[in-house]
Amino acid sequence: MEDWEFKIIRNPYKQFDCREYLQKILQRRSSRGAGNWLRSSMALRIRVKRPVSQRARDVNLPPDYDPYRTVVRPKVNMPRDIAMMFCLLVFLLCAAFLAFGPLIQSQDPISPALFKTLMWVSFAAAIPFGAIAFFLALRTLRERRAV
Repeated sequence: MEDWEFKIIRNPYKQFDCREYLQKILQRRSSRGAGNWLRSSMALRIRVKRPVSQRARDVNLPPDYDPYRTVVRPKVNMPRDIAMMFCLLVFLLCAAFLAFGPLIQSQDPISPALFKTLMWVSFAAAIPFGAIAFFLALRTLRERRAV
């Protein structure tokens, strides 16, 4: 046990069940010169080990590569996530106005023509913003499950 170093790599999306993803991660580790890590696998994590003697090769790794990284997950796409949240917010605001607009109209009436226009605008805005939010959410989920 003294001649080995161990590490557990976690993936919160259970991607280690997919054999192709697991091979991709292990191949990426060995191609970067991080040493030959042997593994045992589970859905959320894999346990890897390598001889301590290979630690000396870590100085040759690229500067952005951490041989002791313990979490593997898809990169965050911040612009897409912000756009998804914005579209979802607009959709929910429009849906709330459509649902509660008649109740508000009965309490504090405005011109019927203006109210009817606002209802149609809310309906017209809810459809594309809801569709875009749904599409972006599906895209995010697909990337997290992708190999």
